This record gives sequence, C-alpha cells and structure tokens, in this order.
Amino acid sequence: MITSINDPTGYGRVLLEGDNIKYIIEDADASPEEKTIKEINTGICIIPEKYISLIEKIGCNNKKGEYYLTDICKVAKENSIAVKGYHYDKPLEVLGVNGKKELLEANQTMKNNIIDFHIRKGVAFIDRNIYIETDVTIGNDSVIYPNVYIAGNTEIGEDVVIGPNTIIEDSIIKHNVNIGGFCLIKGAEIKGGTTIPPFSKKVK
Repeated sequence: MITSINDPTGYGRVLLEGDNIKYIIEDADASPEEKTIKEINTGICIIPEKYISLIEKIGCNNKKGEYYLTDICKVAKENSIAVKGYHYDKPLEVLGVNGKKELLEANQTMKNNIIDFHIRKGVAFIDRNIYIETDVTIGNDSVIYPNVYIAGNTEIGEDVVIGPNTIIEDSIIKHNVNIGGFCLIKGAEIKGGTTIPPFSKKVK
C-alpha cells in the first residue's frame, strides 16, 4: 500500500511505472532527486505464498547494511514479476509511528474518526476537543460539550446532555439525562430523566 504526503522525510520513496512498483528506496539511501518523490511506502503489503521465496534473494547492499523487506519489489522485477501499488488516499490513517510526534498524530486521527462516527449516528458536539473510546455507545440527539472524557464500556442513551470537563467511565446513562459540567461518573447507572448538578461525583 502506498500514499502521498507533502513531507515524505523519513519514509521509503516509491518509484512507479504506471501502477507497477519499480522499486522502493529507503530515505537513507535515496538520492536528492529520489527524495523529492512524495509517493511513500506505508509498510502494508501482501505477498502471495508462491512468492515468499523471493525474500531469500534480498541483499543488504545499502548504507545501513540491513535487509529491507521492501527490496522484494526490486527482486520481483528482476524475476519479471509485476508488483502493483495500491494508493490509499487518506495518508493520516496509514502513516508509520516512529516517535512521539507521529503517535500524537495517529491518536488525533483515530479520535476524529470516532467523533465522525458518532456525528453520523446523530450525536452533536460543541467542539472536537473530546476523547471517546471505541467501546462507547451514544444515542441519537445527545449533545456533548468540550473537554469531555468518555471511556470503557459506557452506554449513553438518547437526548443526553453532557456538560464540559466531565469524565464518564464504565457507566450507563439512560435517556433524557442532563449532566452538568465538571462531573465524575464512574461505574454508575443514571436513571432516565435525571439532572446531575455541576461538580457532582457518582462513583460506584
């Protein structure tokens, strides 16, 4: 799998012939001209079982003296085997995590994907400065204010309002609940129609 980014520094560059991969050159071994290429290797590949033996033909003739799996593209070409490049047009979802900066960017991408999922389900967000874990469910027409943290096996019903700076973990919030700001709800079940004042603490 390949993708394009504006700053490909640190990534292996992909040289294409049509939709075939000619070869992949690692950043450390790339020439100044090759470094201008914005098409990069994501590290995701599919190698049919019948071609696994090509790995044995990979050499280590590079600046690091390492065996690069990506060199299998060059080996395949030398053996008249075409290697297709699948272009993925959402680079933030497939970039590598090589340090704290990339880890933060990956987390932000996943966070936004989760928020977008809930928006499609009818949830309203005042701001994107919110953290929601993947197992959380939120009902239609609920409203989430900024700086809210929702984690664990949490179920939130319909028409629920969650005020800012609130933390909810492993809890069940029934329909038509109004939760004020700066609340902590952990391991609790809140009945439908309940109003929870700001700065409340509901911990089981």
